[in-house]
Amino acid sequence: DDLRMRLGIGFDAPLLAILPGSRMTEVILLLPVFREAVAKLSTTLPGLVCVLPTVPNVAEKVRALAGNWPIPLHILEDADDKFSAFDAADVALAATGTVTTEVALSGTPMVTAYKLGWLTYALARPFISVKFATLVNILLDREAVPEFIQDRCTPEALSQALLPLFQNPDARAAQIRDLDEATHLLWAGEEA
Repeated sequence: DDLRMRLGIGFDAPLLAILPGSRMTEVILLLPVFREAVAKLSTTLPGLVCVLPTVPNVAEKVRALAGNWPIPLHILEDADDKFSAFDAADVALAATGTVTTEVALSGTPMVTAYKLGWLTYALARPFISVKFATLVNILLDREAVPEFIQDRCTPEALSQALLPLFQNPDARAAQIRDLDEATHLLWAGEEA
């Protein structure tokens, strides 16, 4: 609530946290796809607002790539605002990685995505044997959080996966239960 008040975001406005990663290549490959997904999502979700917490090493690139954002966007560069953004957001769109665990701990439903450069992907693909990239899904051994990796990471796919988390209370509640289950498993593993 404090973050929404400080940024002038209405309490009833749908709020999406955009989390394109903390590495330059992640931001370059993912933020344009996230932008297009948001543009598509905003046509069916009036009043949508985005918050984008970022880190110093990519903040300048984030600002440059987000310059033509299709809806209101608040770029947050203060490290203290990151977790406030997770709590304030209704849904998150995140690069797979540590941030998805942080979002899960906040109980915020999410959709995850990742892309590598085509050459890196071509070289790495034969060595990738995991079913899932998001820790929640790995812990639960099922796709509780939608993952869109490489060729599946399209604006259409992302926007279609995000919409039910905003509009369908059952879909939202189901993912929140899954996030809760995964975080309990994570804590249980810490105690073992």
